[in-house]
Amino acid sequence: MNILITQGDPRGIGPEVIVKALKKISKSKRNRLTIIGEKAVFLKYGWDFNLCNLIPLTLNKNRIKFSEIEAAKSSFKALELSMKLIERGNALGVVTAPISKKAWIRAGINYKGHTEYFRIKFKKDFLMCFSKNEFNAGLLTEHIPLKNVSKYVTVKNLVSKSLMLIDMIKRKGCGKKIVFSGLNPHCGEEGVIGEEEIKSIKPAIKKLKKFNIKAYGPFNPEDIFKTCKKLNSNAALFMYHDQILSLIKILDGKNDVVHITWGLGFVRTSPTHGTAFDIAGKNIADETSMLKAIEEAFILCVER
Repeated sequence: MNILITQGDPRGIGPEVIVKALKKISKSKRNRLTIIGEKAVFLKYGWDFNLCNLIPLTLNKNRIKFSEIEAAKSSFKALELSMKLIERGNALGVVTAPISKKAWIRAGINYKGHTEYFRIKFKKDFLMCFSKNEFNAGLLTEHIPLKNVSKYVTVKNLVSKSLMLIDMIKRKGCGKKIVFSGLNPHCGEEGVIGEEEIKSIKPAIKKLKKFNIKAYGPFNPEDIFKTCKKLNSNAALFMYHDQILSLIKILDGKNDVVHITWGLGFVRTSPTHGTAFDIAGKNIADETSMLKAIEEAFILCVER
């Protein structure tokens, strides 16, 4: 096997969009994919072994209905098994379907989600990135309160995250140009509104040029897309989560944004939607983001 797909919360739309996405993928690629999840749930949505391989969980055997706690434990077991297989060298990457953070906490699983799990388990820094078509948006910070973001806007952090972003886009064949967003309104107005642009972002850009990296900015977030197009760049670094996510999700109106975690030593991608419990089981969930997450994993999962 090459790439694993974890089911996410079995009460959510994860299993449904996985099966729908797999039906749009070539057989040669499906032969390199393995699902980890509750077999009965996937059977409900039309999976069979002709579609792709599946490693069944034994937590609930043939049941398709779960309590919140049971579902949380099942989704976490799928994730842990995927990590064991990757650590043994049995896979190059994993595509993770959405889990319920609230359910994990209530089940006594002391992680706030996949990102926090990876950080604690592997004890290393990594890059959270959102990809849409050829555009790649890296984040300096992830799931932290907005009031704390400025503490992380340092030259060291900016350079470190930028180098990871460059490493990722080089893997995708997207060159070595990177554009920076500012942190403050109007990029700080030369220190009138805020000094992070002057004290950290501009010095980081200057330092990156010593690595033979073409870095530009800072620019206002709403100007990043047109600036990247003008500069023929496929990548930008943003200072915090919501600075980019709403912008990239509404770009051209398509639900095809992919979340990438880069720098773990293996590839991890995921769709950017949640569990969507309100529509689960109704066969109306849009599989586009899951399909793109699987396709992105194939692009990034080349032999090292």
